[in-house]
Amino acid sequence: MQILRRSAILIFALWLTPNNAFAANPLQNKELIEKSGLAGQLKELPGAMKASVEALRQQGAQIDGKFEKAWGEAALTAYGPEKSLPIIDQGLQKLLTADEKKFLLAHYNSPLGRRITELEVKASQPSAQAEIQAFAQKLMADPSKHADRLALYQAIDQTTGATTMVTEISMNVAIAMSMGMVNAMQGPKVVDTAAVRAEVEKQRFAMTQQIASGTLATMAYAYRDLSIKDLNAYLKVLNAPAAKKFNTGVGKLLNEALALQSEAFGKQLAQNLGRKGV
Repeated sequence: MQILRRSAILIFALWLTPNNAFAANPLQNKELIEKSGLAGQLKELPGAMKASVEALRQQGAQIDGKFEKAWGEAALTAYGPEKSLPIIDQGLQKLLTADEKKFLLAHYNSPLGRRITELEVKASQPSAQAEIQAFAQKLMADPSKHADRLALYQAIDQTTGATTMVTEISMNVAIAMSMGMVNAMQGPKVVDTAAVRAEVEKQRFAMTQQIASGTLATMAYAYRDLSIKDLNAYLKVLNAPAAKKFNTGVGKLLNEALALQSEAFGKQLAQNLGRKGV
């Protein structure tokens, strides 16, 4: 579950994509998706999923070259903004009013909004993960010294529902990956969705704690150069009804899109390993 947790944190952490990704399928909400950083975040996901196989090694799994290659190729095949963005775009068309989009774009086009998006996209890159962990360790070595900032990060987490959202996405990604591999097997299916979900559900509490810690670390790194004044201004925007609706809605749409891609990942991984199941 660690690999899913780390990858899902990247999904939230953070919010573009080359123009040709939109050219093939024009989006009604292109500006909002770009300016929020969502497209940039999704662009990083295939690479993040490919790199996440390293977490299996850290847990003691014996990963050989064949498995690593199969995992990486499956990640790059299954995940991609061109697959997620149409789902998100359609959802946003139903979710947001013209006035709500106007409010959100006013923030994303402001100097502070542009700066925050840039910081979040940079923090979502797989190459930033080592720096995030190192920065978090330094910060938590003396948390009382940074109490005001930590309180604001936690308030942002609570307002956006980040930890809750990422936990749900992580669990559903785990289920979808498992079902993708099971469905690639020949003969009778020995595992069903309910059984897989029940097993994953046992990990909810531990996963939530890990994700909360990881989300805090990512925010601390991403927003490290923002002033307390800037953070309070950002929190005020996040508490606005339009922002709350946007964050909640995007979380649900991401969940839907990534569940489909994760099932495809599971099937592709099994095929790449040269067998009908794993």
